[in-house]
Amino acid sequence: MDRIKQYLRPSDALALVWWALSFRYERFVFEAGSAAQHPLARFAVKLLLLATLVLLLRFLVTALRTWRTDGAEAGTLKAALPLFAALLVLWVYGKFWPLQPSDQSSILEASMRYETMGGFFFYLTMVLPMLGLSLFPHPAAAVVFKIFVISLGAGWCVYRLRRLYASRLAYLLYLPFLLPPGLYLSVSIHRIPSYAVLYLVFTVKLLCDRAEEKPLSRPGYVLLCLTAAALTQWRSEGIYLVVLAPILFWLAYRPQLDRKRKALALAVFLAAQLAVQLPQTLVSEIDSGRRSLPLFEALITGMERKGLDKEKNAEDLAAVDRYIDLEALHRLNEELGDYNYNENLIIYVGLRPDAAPEDVAGFREAMVRIVLHNPLVYLRNQIDCWVHISEQTYHDRKLDELANIFQRLYLPTLWLLVVWVWTLVKRDWLGWFVTSGHLCHFVITTLLLPTAYFKYYYSEYLYAFLTATAALCLLRRRLRAKKAAALAAE
Repeated sequence: MDRIKQYLRPSDALALVWWALSFRYERFVFEAGSAAQHPLARFAVKLLLLATLVLLLRFLVTALRTWRTDGAEAGTLKAALPLFAALLVLWVYGKFWPLQPSDQSSILEASMRYETMGGFFFYLTMVLPMLGLSLFPHPAAAVVFKIFVISLGAGWCVYRLRRLYASRLAYLLYLPFLLPPGLYLSVSIHRIPSYAVLYLVFTVKLLCDRAEEKPLSRPGYVLLCLTAAALTQWRSEGIYLVVLAPILFWLAYRPQLDRKRKALALAVFLAAQLAVQLPQTLVSEIDSGRRSLPLFEALITGMERKGLDKEKNAEDLAAVDRYIDLEALHRLNEELGDYNYNENLIIYVGLRPDAAPEDVAGFREAMVRIVLHNPLVYLRNQIDCWVHISEQTYHDRKLDELANIFQRLYLPTLWLLVVWVWTLVKRDWLGWFVTSGHLCHFVITTLLLPTAYFKYYYSEYLYAFLTATAALCLLRRRLRAKKAAALAAE
């Protein structure tokens, strides 16, 4: 009993009461009968809710008790609250609520039914809004909780940078969250903003722990493995982390392990990958072929416009025509040109209503051959899609003029290349591999671009801001040291 008590906190009692009440008030936000239809999802969410309440209340109590100190909890909360308050004000006065019909509203509606959209989105996409709805029974709680979570993640990163460099310039890391188009993602419940912040936290922990020569505990290693697994699988672009993450762990902490412990560490890493993937396997009702359709539909639209040789690919185009009306596709390209990059418009005007399942399968197979046989046309289409992200302009919202400036990806991309070369020259192997990972993410994202959405590059955008902020902090520290040395010499 005494041993159990040493692991419990007074706040745990409040967490348990709150958790018990959630079984009563969930009927005000989750649709009637949804819990019975999806008992596994509800069970998992309730377990996560209990863990979230316990950890969150412990964090808040510790932060308040140590507010005058420089502890991690207090420092994180101090750095997170200004960003959270600013985002909340912008969310309220920017009229981002209620959600209009979109993929965001689809995610929210699925979350209110304990659904995971049959595997169309990775299940983690729905977990955050489900937790928000479980914490407070109102649809807006799904968004507010997500804003709080990303503010907490960004606040922790600011705290780590301030601790490392002793500079208030660390607060520059707020900018990508407050300036459009990043602001639009901060107040969204889509997966990519949460994914990008998780990647930012993952990156900052590795870089700062290495700079501070901070050791890694066993629970910390397990948590890092689970984070790496989430980043690997939440978005398909993260697949490279299966290989890269163990290298990053070794470079960040340089553990002295014998052969047996190396095997155990690898086993834990692979077990974490399996643990994160298993729930998706249980809930997914969509095969990889169906998931690839939007990409292939967008590809044939763009490649037809970018010079695909129709005679050379006549046989494959005949297979495409049984699923997509090529005449309708040509008219669409003639009328709208590169505007087609903004959305997968061909599905509204060109899909043949009488296409059989074998025609759909034939279309996918034909598109694979078209891409393999026409790599230059494919690459031109994908690069032009990336350029379109930077060149397109919006005027629908008051802040769109700012969005049109800051969504340009040329400068962040150039900066990451500079960081990549600089870390290579300096033989900063952890920094080089971390940057290589983000560039790899950039390349895979570009190769798989279905539409010209800025949000696909938000992970790299945040990393560019992180490295630029760290560079400014480091420069200021060196200037201070130089000035102090000059004064001492006098």
